[in-house]
Formats: sequence, C-alpha cells, structure tokens
Amino acid sequence: MAELREAELRREADEWGAPALASAIPFASNDEIPVLDLSRLCETAAAEPLREGERARLAEQLRESAEQVGFMCIVGHGVPQRTLERAMSATARFHALPLEAKMEVAMDAPGAVLMGVGYLPARNFKLPARGRPNENAAYIIKRELGPRDIRLEKMPWPCSQAGFDADDFREALLEYCEAMEKLAMMMLPLYARALR
Repeated sequence: MAELREAELRREADEWGAPALASAIPFASNDEIPVLDLSRLCETAAAEPLREGERARLAEQLRESAEQVGFMCIVGHGVPQRTLERAMSATARFHALPLEAKMEVAMDAPGAVLMGVGYLPARNFKLPARGRPNENAAYIIKRELGPRDIRLEKMPWPCSQAGFDADDFREALLEYCEAMEKLAMMMLPLYARALR
C-alpha cells in the first residue's frame, strides 16, 4: 500500500515538472492572482439564499481560477481573523521548540499509532520520496474517514513544556481545522456547480 502511494506521489511530482532551480520559477504579480470574494455567500448563508446569478458568477470565477491558474486567493471567507492569528501563533511557538521536543511527535516514528501525521522536519525526503529534500518543516494533522480512520483526537499532540502550552496549541489548531472544514463545506456547492 505504501509503495503504491509513493509511486503515485512520484508520478504526480514528475507530471507537475517543477523547475529544478528556484530562479527558474516565474512569480505572479498581484493582479495575476485570481481573487474569489465569498463575502456575499457568507452574508446570505444564514439569511436568504444567494441569488442564482451571483452563485453562477462565483462558480464561474472558481472554475476559471482552477483551470487557468490552479489556485486563488479567497477573501470575505468568514473565518475570524482571531482564529487565523491564533493558529499562526501556536504553530510558531511549536516550531520554536528544540528539535528534540518536536521529534517526540515525529511523523512515522517507530511505534506511531498513525502514519503520515506529526512533525516533519526540514530537509526530509518524504512527500514523495525524492533525491532532493523538502526545504520546509511542518506539523501535519488531518482527518481521513475510511479504512485508515484518521481522527484529530488520535494525532500525536506534543506535550507542554517551558514556554509552550500544549493544550492551547491543540485548541488553536482544532479551532482552525473546524473553521477550514466549515469554509470547505460552504464552498462545496460552488465546486459542484463549477464542474457542470
């Protein structure tokens, strides 16, 4: 199973064909990055339904952004700024911990209950395995329903220590995950319409 997933990730990376040198990667200007404004969708979610023309326009913008650019900037999404700032602050405090403390919750550590979650140090060769390492460190949490039954409560959460409150870290990330899931579910009908 792991070998098949690794082969799939390697194939996707090869198809993407990212330039080997960072200097060869083109940078987009601000006006080239599509912006999807969801403020009307958020305003009307609890009140009256979004008018058909507005929903069609948003779905078309979403489709064009995905097909022509591959990503977009979402504004007016309704995620509280406090939630975003709290998650960023919590992850910054986690990454400021000594390496030994972060490695206690390392991804795919021997004896780990779940695979593919936890701390992933910089200069690793995962996601997918490759000849050159990734250049970023990450703390990966996820929920995956199905055969692997990955739940947020099963994540390898770090322990509290001097200057780091593990409960606050967990609460901040769970709050962020809940907000992102709510946003994704709100956008799901737009994606369905964009695929028509």
